[in-house]
Amino acid sequence: MIRSTSTSTLDLSVPVAKKIQRARYPLPPLRDTLDRYLTSIEPFLREEEARGGQDYGEARKVQQKIVDEWELGLGKKCQERLQSIAKDSPNWLEEHFWTKKVYLQSRGPLLIHSNWWLAFLNDPLIPKEEIQAQLASVNGNGITKWQIRRAAWIVHRILKFRDKWASTTPTSKNDVWIQESTAALFNACRVPYDREDSLETCDPREIHNIVASSIYLSVHNFFYFIRVYDIHHRLLPVSYLERSIAAAAADAKSRKDAGVRAPPIGILSADGRDYWNTNLNTLVQHDPLNSTWHQVLKASLLGLSLDDHVHTIDPTSLTRSSNPVRQAEYDSLLHAIRGTQKNVSNRFFDKPLTIIVDPAARAGAMGEHAPVDALVPSMVAEYALEKSVDVSAFVSTEKEKEILPTHFSFLDWQVPNKMWEEFVNAQLRADRILADSDDSVLWFESYGVDWIQENTGLSSDAWIQMAMQLAWFRQQGEFTATYETALTKQFHKGRTETIRTFTNESRDWVLTMTSPLSNTTARRDKLRLAVAKHSRLTREAMTGRGVDRHLFALFEIIHNTFDEPGRDWFSQERLFERSKTWKLSTSGLSPGPFFLGTGFGSPLHDGYGINYMPGPTRIKFGVESKKTASRTNTADFQHAISTALLDMQALWTAESPKARL
Repeated sequence: MIRSTSTSTLDLSVPVAKKIQRARYPLPPLRDTLDRYLTSIEPFLREEEARGGQDYGEARKVQQKIVDEWELGLGKKCQERLQSIAKDSPNWLEEHFWTKKVYLQSRGPLLIHSNWWLAFLNDPLIPKEEIQAQLASVNGNGITKWQIRRAAWIVHRILKFRDKWASTTPTSKNDVWIQESTAALFNACRVPYDREDSLETCDPREIHNIVASSIYLSVHNFFYFIRVYDIHHRLLPVSYLERSIAAAAADAKSRKDAGVRAPPIGILSADGRDYWNTNLNTLVQHDPLNSTWHQVLKASLLGLSLDDHVHTIDPTSLTRSSNPVRQAEYDSLLHAIRGTQKNVSNRFFDKPLTIIVDPAARAGAMGEHAPVDALVPSMVAEYALEKSVDVSAFVSTEKEKEILPTHFSFLDWQVPNKMWEEFVNAQLRADRILADSDDSVLWFESYGVDWIQENTGLSSDAWIQMAMQLAWFRQQGEFTATYETALTKQFHKGRTETIRTFTNESRDWVLTMTSPLSNTTARRDKLRLAVAKHSRLTREAMTGRGVDRHLFALFEIIHNTFDEPGRDWFSQERLFERSKTWKLSTSGLSPGPFFLGTGFGSPLHDGYGINYMPGPTRIKFGVESKKTASRTNTADFQHAISTALLDMQALWTAESPKARL
């Protein structure tokens, strides 16, 4: 895509006199970070010694020497350069390194590899017989009344959340974080370019910009935009939105029935970024109108995808589940929101927030990861879902229909003949990614946060992290570096830092749990120590005193600034690489009372991507791995997590209860 300078940035800042400032993102002393790094690799050294490798003490001295020499040489130069950057930047990490390198310069597909997905529970006010009828349909589904109604309701509620926070004067730093983070979800889009993408935004307060006051709709692979605010920036009624969505869906059906072939533009956005950049340039050069349609997708508030197919899974294929009927119900929706071979083209993957609803009125959300992390859209979705569909809100008087007639605009993409081959190729690549994704929901219902806190007094998040450490070791017979997300929201533009879960203490506890010679008291004491260490690391990461973001920026400076022999000595050191090869990539969300499950793709082919939602009486896990990986299996790992959680509970009870999954 040819870079444009016409985009504007949405500024929802409050008046200067009232504005609450979040702290500048801190730059730790280099020695402090290096000391924390050395501590973090100690369990790897101990594990190597236990398996016949070098003596731990000698190996630790070697690592100390490597780090000390690097600190006094290239490390010192890099730190000085970083200090210069940080002096003029409230957040040196976000403004110069993180989003640019981790997201925008990544050339892989957004599908599975980058985008998050979130499946909602069914709306209790939608008649269950309507849902079951669609799930049982063998003649195809099409677009349904309750599908449109729930879609309109969720979108309307999300926009009410947006309006609430856009007009709020923050009274705390947390308010500032919510306001700024949620604003980044709307009127934004990732745009493909050569070598590095761009995040582009549009100001909806520009009166002439109708598109910025609209949502985009995809249905049967056709794209539309529907205005949802009037010229005074007032949110239009949900009844109008329902009527307009229904009218656009009817238009799409008539085109489909007439044999019009919808160009599946969405599948191009699911593709590798270089493919998408090339194909978008081809479309724009073929007809200037296509540039206009892409501008519509970029500037729109958010996306809405209405699928015309209900994705189902055969329960008999789920041989490891104790309740295959329920498991099939849960996983079928999770897959539908993540993307399936039948619906993946009915999405636009570059938007930070797209609501997805199928004919059974099952719903969820999917989004591009660069603007915000998954906790932000989950907060917005919780607000949208806490109120069920209010049927009375959809009653339109004749006067309202006259004043607010249905309105939609069709995006009439002009496609050259050669592009149809690209659609096919992009679909094939997406199909391979989806076929390899082993994605599933686990509802662990034997206990939740309440039991952990009331009976043990330990951190529930650290408890869950230890369960995954034990589960991994039992499945793999070895330890691995583990990534957990910590929010740095107290800082200006703060996003995340890594909590390195694998520690000396967590290793000692896992070994104690798997040793037949240890007793309950020893296991419980070791768990307390492991949890305490994890909680301390969490506090350090949240306050800008982690390991990985600082070292990440230093090595970016090496690669971009210095060109001298041995410049990569430390960054290519074997243990350094091993300590950040996160085969367990994990992230906790809110309790998620309105969510069925959530997920993201495992960053490594032989690892797991795990989202979890710790609730009062249950813990929900979304686990993703790759089917072609020989040593990982999602169902097996879910079982290992459940077993670990029960064994941990048994340390505080007389006997180990049977899991309720």
